[in-house]
Amino acid sequence: KKHVTLYSAWAKGGCGLLVTGNVQIDRRYLERPGNVCIDGPQDEKQMQALRNYAKAAQKNGTKCFVQISHPGRQANIMVAKQSPAPSAIPIKGLMPVAEPFEMSNAVVKETIQKYVDAALVCKEAGFDGVQLHSAHGYLLSTFLNPLANVRSDEYGGPLENRAKPLLDTIRAVRQAVGEDFAVGVKINSSDFQKGGFTHHDAIVVAEWLDNERLDFIELSGGNYESPAMVGELGKKKSTVEREAYFLKYARDIKQAVSKTPLMVTGGFRSRDVMENALTNDGIGMIGLGRPLCLKTDCVNDLLEGRIDTLKSPETYWVFPWYLKWMKLLLGSLAKIGTDMGSMYWNLYLAGDGKPMLDQPNVLLSMMRTNIKDYQVGTSLKGLPLDDPTLQQNQPKSKIPVYILVVLLAIYLFRKMN
Repeated sequence: KKHVTLYSAWAKGGCGLLVTGNVQIDRRYLERPGNVCIDGPQDEKQMQALRNYAKAAQKNGTKCFVQISHPGRQANIMVAKQSPAPSAIPIKGLMPVAEPFEMSNAVVKETIQKYVDAALVCKEAGFDGVQLHSAHGYLLSTFLNPLANVRSDEYGGPLENRAKPLLDTIRAVRQAVGEDFAVGVKINSSDFQKGGFTHHDAIVVAEWLDNERLDFIELSGGNYESPAMVGELGKKKSTVEREAYFLKYARDIKQAVSKTPLMVTGGFRSRDVMENALTNDGIGMIGLGRPLCLKTDCVNDLLEGRIDTLKSPETYWVFPWYLKWMKLLLGSLAKIGTDMGSMYWNLYLAGDGKPMLDQPNVLLSMMRTNIKDYQVGTSLKGLPLDDPTLQQNQPKSKIPVYILVVLLAIYLFRKMN
């Protein structure tokens, strides 16, 4: 119901295409509690919910593609203790993610089939297409990353082997859904990690993708270890590069891609930069994310000339002084965490039909979002009763309680002073 309300608002807000966020293909491993999950064939109740979702997102002539994804080693610890990955190499840093285990070749093939099953359900539900998420350090993206994939079999080693899971998934999905249903892919223009998936690798992969009958390729960048996708990149560069993080990388990739439209997402805010990318850089589509988490109809404002620049969370969501200790402990991840808390709280508000806030209380937003995650994570305990594998993989603790305790203490301290 909340998704219907939220996507109805976005569909009326001016976007030509809505791409859903991170719909999971395996209910055992979620990117965060509350993810929509399409794991195999769905019963009639679930199909009706998905049909309602599709219809809401298609109001006003808007198209909607479902982004189907598997988190891989970035599965949330509130949902699972362990998660499948190309290799058993954990993420560096203080991240609330599951412990990775290496997938067997059989599990890789089973996972590809889960992408196919999800795509078929999306087509049956009335969506306009799907997008395979192979960016930001999720499963398909991690296969491409030599820092996270040290296999010596058909899925590891040279780039063509590391790209095999992605290419096999694309081909299997296309064969299943036919030519009358859109299929797109999201990839990194680079992982922005020394020794990782490079920009040159991205150009080569994009050239391969250009021969796969895709409807579009979306370019982004980074992962949980190097979060370029949220602007932790180009801080000292020109205004244009700070605004459109990946545009200069897209120009290079465009030289290798002749048949498939390119979409670039990440940091676009002003009309001039968007129009220049479309007119002079050969970009087919502009992707927006966080501005739509400040105002659901901001695109209408831009297209109808009421504004020339979209509101930016980077400006409105100020990191509060009383949480600076988190920056010392977590670095840039602290700002990302507070931004995410504010963003998710605005989505909860919009899902209830309430207006979004320009400046939500950062501390309260983080607390509320963590509590919501805890409530949803706890409710997942009811899911695995029919599956011993799921039962064994349930984490004992569904939430890092110490975070809530610290945040609550800070909030009470501020109230008393």
